[in-house]
Amino acid sequence: MELGKPQGTAHLVVPKVQVDAKSIHGPTTTGTVTKERFPGNLPSQLEPFLADDGSVYVSCTDRANSYVVSIKSQHGQALINQFAAEHGVTLSKADRQEITEKLETYAVLQKTIKPIWYRVAPYGKGVEIDVGDEQHTRVRITPGAVDIIVAGSATLFVRSPVMKSIVLPADHGDFNLLRKYLPNLDFFDFLLLVGWLTYTIAHPKAESTKYVILVLDGGQGSG
Repeated sequence: MELGKPQGTAHLVVPKVQVDAKSIHGPTTTGTVTKERFPGNLPSQLEPFLADDGSVYVSCTDRANSYVVSIKSQHGQALINQFAAEHGVTLSKADRQEITEKLETYAVLQKTIKPIWYRVAPYGKGVEIDVGDEQHTRVRITPGAVDIIVAGSATLFVRSPVMKSIVLPADHGDFNLLRKYLPNLDFFDFLLLVGWLTYTIAHPKAESTKYVILVLDGGQGSG
């Protein structure tokens, strides 16, 4: 009750109480953001996870087909810098390394391991292939069907720095068109090479896969 007001009028004074959101939900981006408060909710935004190769990755959704990159890769580090810049924070190399370690710890503690794939992944009774282009197009090969997947694929593909793109399947293929590029091979060796190529690209890199080793042999100048 406040005094000094006209008789018969009462006013309830409610004091302003400040609640630290950090104590309830963890750090938020409200107010001044510092390096000490950053990354705050970064784990929930980047969603780092532990893959079956023992490394930590993050999913990228800037394309119609999502893909993953290593948290330590140039792309992964750029994502951390991007989120920091959006919060008005400039990170040094040491800051970024510390945040990377925190994200790795977060991923390990989730105790959820996800499979990742290079170029070829199993899909039902067939395979899904990462074309390697900028749009992250996929080719899905199943019994009796070949589909070009431009959006909606949930397969977690990762790429190496030297991975190149491949051409999309033609409506009607003819492997004999390769002969003009291999004029020095006899027909039997040519069939062996075609068999090796198709077998390799049709099998994902899994422990159960038995890869055939291709050995090229020839005299000096034959290459």
